[in-house]
Amino acid sequence: MESGHVEGEDEKHSNRQCQVGWIVPTTPGAEWIFDKTKFLVNEANQKHYHTDLFGFTERLQITKYVEGNFQNWHMDMGHGRYSVRKLTFSIQLSAPEDYEGGEFEVLSYYDPQSFPKSQGTMIILPTYVVHRIKPVTSGIRYSLIGWIGGPHYR
Repeated sequence: MESGHVEGEDEKHSNRQCQVGWIVPTTPGAEWIFDKTKFLVNEANQKHYHTDLFGFTERLQITKYVEGNFQNWHMDMGHGRYSVRKLTFSIQLSAPEDYEGGEFEVLSYYDPQSFPKSQGTMIILPTYVVHRIKPVTSGIRYSLIGWIGGPHYR
């Protein structure tokens, strides 16, 4: 794993503190992960978002948060290669009793909304939704993150 940072940011002023590792489709034994997550994201897209999608835009990210690690408010879309990201998914890999803090929150109209910490929970949201991971106060939190892309918004 490597230190997680936001591209273009100085590590001293990073938007997040965590460690990240990567899974590519050619990783031995990983094909089923890509197939299953793509199926679930497509299902959610058909039901809720109705976005034009063409598939994964990048490697899958395994993220490790230890005590004091966090990710500040951000969106997952941006310029360049990030401009085709349409949907983000996050899968909770750790059991809730393995850590404290580390809540996944989205910014809503009034107050941040937290999602369940149950192991296996999959959160799927448009990449323009502002979200964060609150600081982990004890233990270790693991998640699997991925992005599904599509044609540029018009």
